[in-house]
Amino acid sequence: MIRVIWFLAKVTLLALIAVWFAEYPGKVEFEWHGYIVDTYVGIVVLIVLCVAWLISTGFGMIARLIQSPTMISDWYEHKQLATGYRALTQGMVAVAAGDADAALKFSQKAQAILKDPPLTLLLTAQAAQLNGNEKVAEKYFKEMLAFPEMDFLGMRGLLMQSLKKGDSQAALSLARKASQLKKKSRFIFDVLFELECRDRNWTGALKAFDEHRKLSDLTVEAARRKKAILLMEIAREEQGLEPVQTIVSNSALKKMSQALSLAPSFVPLVLEYAHFHVQAVKIKHAVRAIEDCWPVVQHPALLEVYKNLREAGHSLPQIKFMQRLLEKGPETIDGHYALAELYVKASLFGQARDHLSDCMKFKPTKRVYLLYAELERQQYQDEATAREWLMKAAAAPEDPVWFCGSCYETGNKWRAVCSNCGDFDAYEFGMPHGKKINKEHLILEKFDSHLSAAG
Repeated sequence: MIRVIWFLAKVTLLALIAVWFAEYPGKVEFEWHGYIVDTYVGIVVLIVLCVAWLISTGFGMIARLIQSPTMISDWYEHKQLATGYRALTQGMVAVAAGDADAALKFSQKAQAILKDPPLTLLLTAQAAQLNGNEKVAEKYFKEMLAFPEMDFLGMRGLLMQSLKKGDSQAALSLARKASQLKKKSRFIFDVLFELECRDRNWTGALKAFDEHRKLSDLTVEAARRKKAILLMEIAREEQGLEPVQTIVSNSALKKMSQALSLAPSFVPLVLEYAHFHVQAVKIKHAVRAIEDCWPVVQHPALLEVYKNLREAGHSLPQIKFMQRLLEKGPETIDGHYALAELYVKASLFGQARDHLSDCMKFKPTKRVYLLYAELERQQYQDEATAREWLMKAAAAPEDPVWFCGSCYETGNKWRAVCSNCGDFDAYEFGMPHGKKINKEHLILEKFDSHLSAAG
């Protein structure tokens, strides 16, 4: 609309000028080289304007001719850039598709055309990886560290290489540096947390976890449990891992209390808390922790520790003490077995047999049949019947154990980090779901879904 108005304004102005010259034509007369020229003022003005336009057009054409080499060069450069970016894009697509040959071809083409290291280094490194040339890839990842806009990607590439090689120390060092470059990278803090745990650097793991928690989708309960484990391990580290015949520091007790407040029904933590307070001669704290946990989780290890909190070696007081705990929770095979075991030690065989009979209402495991055999020996000295129970024990299901849910490594106690595969908080209580995986569990597999992310 504005253009139309401007055009009409110009036409109107020209018309007014033409009318004005028509009404006031005037005359111009001059002599040049013996010629006398006599004409109207309007004609002279028109001639002057035409000459000015011709001069202007001529100078413009001359300027274009002078600039034509530069224009041609710019056009060619623009075309080359377009070709280079196209090759870069095609290379990235090839990497995503896993086409090693195409990725290498397009990376070389992009590198030759663009001559811009930050743009082509990542593609070239990834193409080298697809072709199995890790040393070349490492070279390009290291070159990326020299460019501020690419240093994180270079660090990340070197980190992934270290993880693939199983070099956890190099990976840990790189993860720490990368976490300083990108403080909001979930991938980096996932890896850093796992590596700090594998290295048993619990203070570093706790620091990484605090950042990891902000970026992860952990539930509140899972986050509290993980933090509780870290605090427990820091306390154990302060005490030299095992608080046996040692004066327990107030700092360690405080950390254990903080941990228990976060996960009061986490059995390994409750047991460790009890051990610490027994060594600190604070038995009531240990008793209260187990009694608070039992109604929520009925774990046999709680019973084993609890019975020794009262007059260890004296069965009758222990029986009354145990009954006090069992009344706080539902009826379980573990409760009946614990009482049966104490009654056998107290030579109260009738009560022991009653509780073993109650065990048979559940799904009895080897230990129930073995205790039956012991009962027959002690009560009747009946080896024949005892052997029958032993034969039943051989065919009975195994008792539940602690095992790693990642690699199925089994153990007689819970561990924060699996001794076989290195996973954090992977131990479960029960029967393993599969055979033990002997090879090292690569942390890289755990974060495979993050590999395509930029961090």
